[in-house]
Amino acid sequence: MVVSSLIRRGILSIPRHATATLRNNATTTTIKKSTKTALLSRCMSTNTSATFDLTGSFETYNLETAPQNTIECTKDEIMSYFQTMYTMRRMEITCDNEYKARNIRGFCHLYDGQEAVATGIDASFTKADSWITSYRCHCIALIRGGSVSKVIGELFGLEEGYSQAKGGSMHFYNKEWNFYGGQGIVGAQVPVGTGLAFANKYNTPPGEKMPVAIACFGDGAANQGQVWESANMAALWKLPMIFALKIIIMGWERRLSDIPQIRITSRWEIKSRVFVLMV
Repeated sequence: MVVSSLIRRGILSIPRHATATLRNNATTTTIKKSTKTALLSRCMSTNTSATFDLTGSFETYNLETAPQNTIECTKDEIMSYFQTMYTMRRMEITCDNEYKARNIRGFCHLYDGQEAVATGIDASFTKADSWITSYRCHCIALIRGGSVSKVIGELFGLEEGYSQAKGGSMHFYNKEWNFYGGQGIVGAQVPVGTGLAFANKYNTPPGEKMPVAIACFGDGAANQGQVWESANMAALWKLPMIFALKIIIMGWERRLSDIPQIRITSRWEIKSRVFVLMV
């Protein structure tokens, strides 16, 4: 309802070439049936599942058991991942256009380019697991109980928005889905995420499955002292905590290769795009 009313009023514009359509009262952006049919016939047309070889795509350190080098996905799972990432990208590009047109006021921190990270984490997590991230939180809010309508409504300052227009671009929040939003201060989500892991351990009865917590942050925040203090506390207290460091090669609009202390001549020298520390 929010999105359709904005379109009718001429405030929100959707590119004509987009193959996604925003439905009235929709909770997701759906791909046109013809496009989806073509993709299905092109990918795994006769098989119901596919096995992917991950050999060499990750490295481990000091783990008792390493993740498997192969993973199997069904056709429905793969299409679901693609649709989720496509929806994220179209939503963020639309938000980018509206911000440049000055229809979205204040801050607008976009997540396009990182869709696969959030989609992969969500595929591995359950609703009971706690998730906190940086101020680029639109797409994570989308898959944690949100919708395109709620995300865009929040950015337009509407009461129907994800946080009832109280948070804006950087502060989405959904307690029901254990999503503790984006943090406006660089690196602040890491110690808060460690606190969430402590709460999960404290509140889980002995013998029951313990939810985990994850804090996502970029390499621009990796030199924060609070990050390493949090890692030490998580290790000492044996907390169910995951630190996800995204290698973006950019810290506050400055390339890391421009900093004398860091010797990176090319982004391709880094094999992994995400470093994960589990304690």
